[in-house]
Formats: sequence, C-alpha cells, structure tokens
Amino acid sequence: IIGLAVNMKLRLKGHSLLMDIGGGSLELSEFIDLHPRYSASLPIGTVRFLETFLRPDAPVSKSEAKLIKRSLGRLVRGASRNLLARPFDRLVASGGNSEAVAKLIGEGDEVRSFKLRDAEALLEEMAAITPSERMKRFGLNADRADVIVPALFMLVHVARSIALDTVDVPGVGIREGILRELIEDHYHLEDEVHTPETILASARALGERFRLERPHAEQVRRLSRVLFDAIAKAHSLGARDRLLLELAAYLHDLGVIVNPEDHHKHSEYLIAHSSLLGITREERELVAMLARFHRRSGPSDRHHGFRALDKELQRRMRLLAGIVRVADALDREHRSKIETLEATLLADRLLLRPVSEASLGLERWALQRKSDVLEAALGVPIVWE
Repeated sequence: IIGLAVNMKLRLKGHSLLMDIGGGSLELSEFIDLHPRYSASLPIGTVRFLETFLRPDAPVSKSEAKLIKRSLGRLVRGASRNLLARPFDRLVASGGNSEAVAKLIGEGDEVRSFKLRDAEALLEEMAAITPSERMKRFGLNADRADVIVPALFMLVHVARSIALDTVDVPGVGIREGILRELIEDHYHLEDEVHTPETILASARALGERFRLERPHAEQVRRLSRVLFDAIAKAHSLGARDRLLLELAAYLHDLGVIVNPEDHHKHSEYLIAHSSLLGITREERELVAMLARFHRRSGPSDRHHGFRALDKELQRRMRLLAGIVRVADALDREHRSKIETLEATLLADRLLLRPVSEASLGLERWALQRKSDVLEAALGVPIVWE
C-alpha cells in the first residue's frame, strides 16, 4: 500500500527501500523498479522507543543514545538478511515524522529530499535539548517534539546501513495508498478518470488560471495533431506521445503572463511546477520541456533536462518539439487563419497544404524561421504547397 502511495508522486526505478515510520513499528519494503520484493515490520516505532528508552521532557543522554543505536542495529540487521545483497539506489521515507524532518532540512517541491549529514546534524541538535525547547526552536507541536528524535535515529541508522546519503520524502502514506488501491483494484476507475479528454480539460483549467490566449492555444494544438498524424507511423510515435504533444501545444505560451520576452522559459517553469491530471511527474516535465523548445533554440544537450534523457526519448522529443514549433509558426498572427491543413510525409519531403481565405505571407515567413528542428528530426525538408 505504501508503494502505491509513493508511486502517486514518483516512479520507483532500480533497487529502492521504502521505510514507513509509525508510532508502533517501522515498516521496511524492498522494491525492484515498481515491484515489491520483500517487506518487514519491526517493533521499533517512535512511541515505543520513547516509552522504552527516553525520559520525559529531557535531553537524550549518551547512554540512551547508545542503547537506541544498539537496539536499532540488532533489529535492522535481522531484517536485512532477507534483502538483496546488491546496493540500493534510493531510500524513500514516509510518515509524519519523516515529513517534519524534510520540512526542516529538505529541498524540493512535491518530493522533498534531505542529506544524511543534515539529518545527523539535526539529530545531534535536537537530542541535546528537551522536547519543550524543540517546540520553541523548531516550531514543532507538542505531539511531534518528543517523537521526532526517535524517528531521526531511525532515518539516520537505515540510511547508513544501506550506504545512501540522500532520503526522499514524497509526502504520502498509507491513507493515500489505500485510496489508490480502492480506485485501481476495486472500482477500476483509473482509465475512466484519466482519459485524454479529462487530461486536456485539466490543461485548459491551468490555462485559464494563467490567462492563456485560448484561441491561439487551441489552433496550435489542432495543427500539431495534423502534423503528428502525418509522421507518427513512419517514426514510431504512439498515443501517449500524441497526448503529451497536445498538452505542450496548448500550454506553450503559458509563461507570457510572467514575461513575454522570455515566456518560453517561464512556460517551462510553470508547467513543471503545476498539477496536471492524469500524467506522471516525468511526463509533466517532458511537456514543460516541449513548451520551452517552441521558440528560440530547440532541443540540445545544453539543456540539462534534455541531456538526461535516453537516446530514444531524445529522438521523440526532437520530433514533438519540431511539430510544436511548426504549428506555432502556422498561427503566427494568433488569428487562426488556417481553416484546414493537410500534411503528407513523402520519401523526400513533408508536404503542407494550408487552406485559408486570408493571406498567409507572415505564416510562410515564420515557417521558414522555425522549421529547422522538425526538418532535422525527419531528415527531409518541409515544403509549403
């Protein structure tokens, strides 16, 4: 259940250890990619440790700290015998205390992360003072100020045990996992809720919030679909690529509200840090990247996010970014002058036949300026007929 909840915020890859710190127990779950392999429930919750080892409203003494570490070591070693021998790639922590620690020393938005050295420093500082003093110094509630120290002992010990220096805290727990399980396994609502139509509706709602020019957004989205359908089969693009393209085409000018001059960069930031229904965080980052590439420079290794993608995804992103650039050029005046567009991919060119009662001189000029990315990705020129 915790794994389901975590995957609502981040996609597990490689060898991951999930730890859920509760009042009565510590749950350890091993994952290979998205698949659970082993789990253990250890009787070392924060309240148990508090009642067993620590004095009320007092700092943690050296003897108490030593006893806690010894008990943690014994119990975690017993559980680790069943874990795979190869190193872990990621440590993910959940529970109220983990979230409180991440709020104090973590970085990030949806998923906060903190370093082991910072957790060790925080533990040393908190252990040296009373719970009452922790409330004043760190702004903690009374029911958090005493149990956060046992939780820090657990976080530090587990991170050290698997030799990782970073802990990720997605801010979800059992409640979110149960809700996700009910939706997916019992009511089978996943596909019904996250249809392309509802996902696009979410994008339109985001556009309304930032006063996006809707007629232009819809025109660029419509033209992008025509271009995509013309090249998809020949270049192995799928339905999910089409959906991400439509989202990027619709939201490409989202950053105009911040600053028209560099709005492509602001579009990337706003999309990446907004909520869009029905797509993963990784997909949202791809949409944001495509929006950035709709003007000025196209995809290249100078962009950190693009450089981090694998070669196949880079290939598809060049095609999709090229499509958004061409579609945007074909509505250069933001007047939706092109009524219909025919696009045909031939062996030696991509042929465009726009139909309009208005003059398209400015659109033809804009196409010449912005066709380079798609032409390079296709390996053929774009010809206006």
